[in-house]
Amino acid sequence: MFDAVKDVIAVGALQFFEDLLWEWTGVIERAVRVWYQDEVPWWYNERASLSLFAGAIWKAGGIAFEEFSSERENLPSKDLTEVVLQKGRIDLYFSYRGVDFVAEAKQCWPRVGRRAQSAQAEVENALQQAVAAVQTAQEVYGQRLAIVFASPSFPKAELQETRACLTKWQQAIAGVACDCKALYWLPECPWAQDDGAIYPGGAVFIKQVTAR
Repeated sequence: MFDAVKDVIAVGALQFFEDLLWEWTGVIERAVRVWYQDEVPWWYNERASLSLFAGAIWKAGGIAFEEFSSERENLPSKDLTEVVLQKGRIDLYFSYRGVDFVAEAKQCWPRVGRRAQSAQAEVENALQQAVAAVQTAQEVYGQRLAIVFASPSFPKAELQETRACLTKWQQAIAGVACDCKALYWLPECPWAQDDGAIYPGGAVFIKQVTAR
């Protein structure tokens, strides 16, 4: 019933995230099966996408803690180097295979139709925002990660060209520089549409971030 296209890439120091990201594709597919022709899990906001990723962490044997209050590091101005702690919130803190991580997430909705041009740039812009956000998280939580959830779309009029749209999306994904990427694309999902656009799947991008 679900002939989905799935792919995972994990390299460098985060290569051990490969199993976790395959678990993420499994969480997505389970939601699709349960919500068949009613809902899809990838076209909501950042908070909803983060909950699915946290679910994958738990299923992969990790521990995840979402959306909590914490003091964040802030530089009052470019001329001052002393860090000031300010009240804020952390998107995600998790432990996986004995390593602690703190992450900030962003959501984007790139277009991958015939005339669309900026899918890669939209993901990269969201990734830069996530990088800037997680750099203010305190190091005590562990290694910093920037995460972007992307929900691509194309015009309903191009439903018969879903293969070309997928290829365009895969090319955009390949161009994004980060440590981990995962893709879930469901070609046969005409019910996943809004305002004349089809939303065939989701993707996640993860980048390890160093301190400022």
